[in-house]
Amino acid sequence: MRHGITPKGTHAHSFVSAFTSFSDLPSRLIDGVDVVERALEVRRRLGFSSASDSELAAFVAYAQAFPDGFLALVDTYDTVNSGIPNFMAVATVLSELGHKPVGIRLDSGDLAYLSKRARSMFVAADARLGGSSALASSAIMASNNINEAVLHSLNDQGHQLDALGVGTHLVTCQMQPALGMVFKLVEIEGKARIKISQDVSKVTIPGAKDAFRLVGKHDIPILDLLVPTSESAPVPGRRVLCHHPFEEKKRVFVTPSKVIPLLVPVWIGARHEAFARAKAEAVAGDSDSDAKDAATATAGAAADAAAAGAATVAPAASGAAAEGAAAPRREGAALGHRVRFPTPTEVRSYVRAQLSILREDHVRPLNPTPYKVSVTAGLYHFIHELWSREVPIAELA
Repeated sequence: MRHGITPKGTHAHSFVSAFTSFSDLPSRLIDGVDVVERALEVRRRLGFSSASDSELAAFVAYAQAFPDGFLALVDTYDTVNSGIPNFMAVATVLSELGHKPVGIRLDSGDLAYLSKRARSMFVAADARLGGSSALASSAIMASNNINEAVLHSLNDQGHQLDALGVGTHLVTCQMQPALGMVFKLVEIEGKARIKISQDVSKVTIPGAKDAFRLVGKHDIPILDLLVPTSESAPVPGRRVLCHHPFEEKKRVFVTPSKVIPLLVPVWIGARHEAFARAKAEAVAGDSDSDAKDAATATAGAAADAAAAGAATVAPAASGAAAEGAAAPRREGAALGHRVRFPTPTEVRSYVRAQLSILREDHVRPLNPTPYKVSVTAGLYHFIHELWSREVPIAELA
């Protein structure tokens, strides 16, 4: 649990199909009890005597390895007539032995229907067994090419799913498989630079900038504001003029109730600056040339160490302090720069909190309203001044 997340999972279809009979089991026991015999008896009591024995053998083997993490893949042969009954049989025995089986995974078929059918079978079996099996509360998980469209369909149909396994479409977004962005130069040696394009969406916004989220009443974000580092940050309760970067008539006054900074440096200073400081301290008052050479080498090492210690927190945590979530914690007081990255749990909590306060029209699946990013009045005028200065005026004859 390196990142504070307990890894959990299930088995593959090939694991089930690898078993041909109960004779494939090295042992039939869990906690000294013949699980095969007990499971067969439970299965008969529930009226599913025709379910696959080889699948039951596979489930017993998996339960032996993970008695408190038993999550069975139930669609290798027949979900309703074999997989679910075999799970219920083994899970009931595990519960009787004091273990806590998890549930089932559905990986094919009509997931909404099968989840509801599985839940009704769990409830009926639990009642038939006297309520001692805890089957009714078993988790039902689904996989099989889960994407955004499937999620909306499941919600529209209604389902009994407790968890979803997103695999294929998790790493590569189906709707936007390529990340359409590039890094562009906006400032060099303190001088703002701009890139002009016939496509206004590709015109860069020059200069070093900070970004702030302006939150209105009811804790709903209004827009994000880009502010040159030379300007003061927006202040809660104080009105600020927000411009569209390129369209003159699109502007609005915003009086935020809360201001969330969005950018936190991940590197402060540079090696040559740290080197200069370290060298100056090392050779101050020392006229010996050999000592100066040694001090220079020492300063280089110190600069490397100082620069290496200057890494700070990722941008996602910056607003967390304002929201009471993943606030960065400082480490290494001697350097005064280093902070610990938030844990995955903290990042997840922060992201959930931020998504929950967005307006519904920003996150709706069909024709969502674009979230606004504006610039200050000063930055707006500077953009167009630099644009006019850098682009030559055409001559016509």
